[in-house]
Amino acid sequence: MSSAYPCTPTVLASGSPSPSGSLADIAALVDTMYVSFYKGLEALAGAALVGPEDVVAEARTWRRRMGGTLFHLTPYAVSALAGLEERLPRMGEYAAWARSLAAELTQCGVSVTPDPPHTNTFQLFAESTPDEILERKIAFMEREKVDPCGGWWESRVPGIAMSEIAVHEVALGHDPAQVAAWIAEIARG
Repeated sequence: MSSAYPCTPTVLASGSPSPSGSLADIAALVDTMYVSFYKGLEALAGAALVGPEDVVAEARTWRRRMGGTLFHLTPYAVSALAGLEERLPRMGEYAAWARSLAAELTQCGVSVTPDPPHTNTFQLFAESTPDEILERKIAFMEREKVDPCGGWWESRVPGIAMSEIAVHEVALGHDPAQVAAWIAEIARG
């Protein structure tokens, strides 16, 4: 049976979902793997696809058909290489900090998923509208001069707004409990 696995750099660096933590064990679970360069590695864009030669050749054809080959890819390649060198070794730290933040957020009444996070990225949910949260966020940022979370949008559940948290280098210098309190203030009012 053929299987594909979308894989974040955090999964690769932390060894999830392999109990042994071995990259070879992760790769053995599937015949094709896609690794994003922009999510955890913060590259401009791009990904790597590994798998059987025929699958990669077909993906290459479809990439060209869909306009995915750019004239000058050097900035994308350089940013991906920088991410692999500078961020990949720290993915385990980012994921651990994300789990600490998620635990603090749930104590503050903000729902997170997955709980606990498997990687450095997770979603959060609050009973509010994105517009109400935006008003509170602007007031908070004017007062505190910090932006602890990204944008908010409507979830599939009426009356519930959602956001996504991606933990990177800058987060490690902050206390997860303090950041959770900031986000809760913005999310819940």
